[in-house]
Amino acid sequence: MTNKVVRIGIDIGGTFTDFAVFDENTKQFSAFKILSTPSSPEKSVLEGVNRIL
Repeated sequence: MTNKVVRIGIDIGGTFTDFAVFDENTKQFSAFKILSTPSSPEKSVLEGVNRIL
């Protein structure tokens, strides 16, 4: 079994939270955005991280 190693960049904005992901095993880069939750920014961060993992 190979461990999944990724590097994650997150930018929390007022409208969108942006995610940049680099997979160390496959050397692939991907990016996506989800709607921000200004009253609870951690919600959009956790949603995005769950999508990655």
